[in-house]
Amino acid sequence: MAGRPEPDRNPDERVLPDAADPRVQRALELVLSVTGFESVHLTRIDLDAGVQEIDESLDAGVLRFPRGALLPWHDSVCRWAEQTHEWDVQDATTRFASCPQVRDQPLVSHVGVPLRDSSGRLVGSLCCLDHRALSVPAGARPVVESTAELLQGLLEARLEAHEAQNLVRLAVHELRRPLGVASGYSSMLSEGAFGDLPPGAERAAGQLDRQLATARGLLDTSVEMLRVEDRRLTPRPEALELTEVVRTVVARLETDLEPAHRLEVQEAQEPLPVFADRYQLTTAIANLIDNAIKYSPDGGEVRLETGAVRPSALGPRPAPEGACAGEASVAELRVVDWGLGIAPHDLPRLFQRFQRLEPARKGRISGTGLGLYLSREIVRAQGGEVLASSPGRGQGSTFTLRLPLEGA
Repeated sequence: MAGRPEPDRNPDERVLPDAADPRVQRALELVLSVTGFESVHLTRIDLDAGVQEIDESLDAGVLRFPRGALLPWHDSVCRWAEQTHEWDVQDATTRFASCPQVRDQPLVSHVGVPLRDSSGRLVGSLCCLDHRALSVPAGARPVVESTAELLQGLLEARLEAHEAQNLVRLAVHELRRPLGVASGYSSMLSEGAFGDLPPGAERAAGQLDRQLATARGLLDTSVEMLRVEDRRLTPRPEALELTEVVRTVVARLETDLEPAHRLEVQEAQEPLPVFADRYQLTTAIANLIDNAIKYSPDGGEVRLETGAVRPSALGPRPAPEGACAGEASVAELRVVDWGLGIAPHDLPRLFQRFQRLEPARKGRISGTGLGLYLSREIVRAQGGEVLASSPGRGQGSTFTLRLPLEGA
């Protein structure tokens, strides 16, 4: 939508490791159980960059190898094992004495399986480690090797997905400048910087402005999606008042609101103090309002209600991991529309990436299917939640944003 709030800042966000993959964790648990070793991890090896990264780790003893740790490839245990073809070592303290992993921790035994891509290039390793002198039992070796083959496939899929994301990042980066230049000239054209426009051209210039604004919104959405995928939604929380934030978003959106739509705000009587990232919260609220407007193609009212909800009113519904607990009051924003509505069977998949439901496809409603997904992930990163409800198709929808109420 053209009136989408512009970012107030460009957060310098910290990159975090990917979330633990339950499939990999189960595979590592199997390896631990059949080998008797105390530590096992899956690593990615980038020979060009000269680094080895611990992709997933499972430690059940003295040794500790945290996920996301980067090791110099030139003096890692796996490099020495690769060069000497000794992937089963019970005296690592002597054999690999110069390796930081051996110097920094009481590592004695190392048993590993190299992971190679289809061309034979080393891309990772499955390593079993222990501070005792151990070797993998003969009967367990086939299990370890079979598990390594499975993990190799998962690792290759991750690497391919990472490359695809890099292409998207490059495209987004390269599109920013030409789109910005085009938007600048379009604004100058509309404002008469090049003289009066001929009859009929003003309408065309206005349409050009709106389409470029839509393109900028899609680009901003792509950037936010990449931040979610990279786990870079690290909030910078501050003391905020929820109703005040809603007012700010509404004021920005109303400047480009179509005449057929109107935003009505029903404000809470009491202050709603929350501790959240202003930029991210503004983005999430704007997405929810934008969604309500889009799915009310015939126009009408979109009502925004703010208030505090007490624990007894939250019901037995379990909150998602990291979301509001039911023990404290929460600040709530309800975005209510009387538009296309949602069928009951569509509700469970509503917050999935690129999800566009049948009414949107048939009605040719524009969008990427990312707005609701991003809103939920943003709010969850603040310790809150986003819920959806609808009586059914053609009966409107309600989206509820909840955040912990400060001082409750």
